[in-house]
Amino acid sequence: MPRILVIIVEYSEFMIDYKSEFESVLDRISRLGRAAGIHLIIATQRPTVDVVISSIKANLPCRASFTVVDSRESNAILNKAGFQRLCGAGDMLFSLNVSIETEHVQTAYVSENEIKSVVEFMKQYS
Repeated sequence: MPRILVIIVEYSEFMIDYKSEFESVLDRISRLGRAAGIHLIIATQRPTVDVVISSIKANLPCRASFTVVDSRESNAILNKAGFQRLCGAGDMLFSLNVSIETEHVQTAYVSENEIKSVVEFMKQYS
């Protein structure tokens, strides 16, 4: 079975501009996509309850968060406070739907300068 990876960056922009259309499509993909081999990565810098809606959260098998501004944003992601106290630089909390507890993990940190150098390298050879 083929696997399809869908990456949505700045998910909040879609939810603000095209809420009704985007919400129904994303809900359908998140519900039925796992059975069809579709994997979703959804990223936003605005994790509020009007953007991270409960029907989408219910159909995503895992969720992760880096540092957020306040406990409301923390609650919107994993229904738990504490993300505002993370130290940054790859420090994150992670949760599987099957797990009640969140796990504190350290991810790879990539600086902005490293990203720029990779982009410049790719521009030269593409």
